Amino acid sequence: MTRGEIYTAAAPGAYTGKPRPVVILQDDRFDATASITVCPFTTNPVQAPLLRLPIEPSQENGLDQTSQLMVDKVTTVPRASLGERLGRLRDD
Repeated sequence: MTRGEIYTAAAPGAYTGKPRPVVILQDDRFDATASITVCPFTTNPVQAPLLRLPIEPSQENGLDQTSQLMVDKVTTVPRASLGERLGRLRDD
């Protein structure tokens, strides 16, 4: 698991309780920890351009519909709660 990769996650918490895509934010050098810092996606759009970044689905990122990255909901979850790897965000 490396920074920028997108996985499904379901962990206890208000924004990660149901399976949803998350992008890994944690630095790759901390790969031995039991937890990982992620930012969740949502498909329920909100007009908050500084807090919700629109991401269009692509073959590279593996998303199946237009989503918003909820930068105001960064959280740390157990690595064991991460499921399938969907893809990764582009570096740009």
